[in-house]
Amino acid sequence: MALGDHLYVERMGGLYSHHAIDCGDGTVIHYWPDAAAFGSSVQRTTLEEFAEGGRVLILPYASCDPAETVVARAFNSLGARGFDPLTSNCEHFVVWCKTGAGESSQVRSAESFIRGGPGAAAVALLFAPVLVPAALFAALVGAVWGAADGDGRGGRRR
Repeated sequence: MALGDHLYVERMGGLYSHHAIDCGDGTVIHYWPDAAAFGSSVQRTTLEEFAEGGRVLILPYASCDPAETVVARAFNSLGARGFDPLTSNCEHFVVWCKTGAGESSQVRSAESFIRGGPGAAAVALLFAPVLVPAALFAALVGAVWGAADGDGRGGRRR
């Protein structure tokens, strides 16, 4: 692992992954639960805290900005709020640090599934009792976190 690397750890048996930027000194910058307020903010933590016992992996890029630019973006975002699982999650943040454009392969995969990938209807019906309350909870949490940002719009501030 090196300065500016995109790191990730699989969570819940690979159901999703958590992402961070390597600071090159045993620390990382990523969205992390904020002890001072309800929600998450961009924070610098130890690599061990980020990993939570999981195996840390590096996501390679064919093309990205220089490590100094990547880390500067991450440091300049410390304290930012506005986490949203669909529009501003840890992967969006890290991809933005690496490339200047935030996107999330996890969200793209979920959107593709929802649009009707093979067997999506059957699986959606099977998981509807779990997914609908989870989506409502995510919307509620997003509304609360957005209001906590103080601007009423939510979203990551830079």
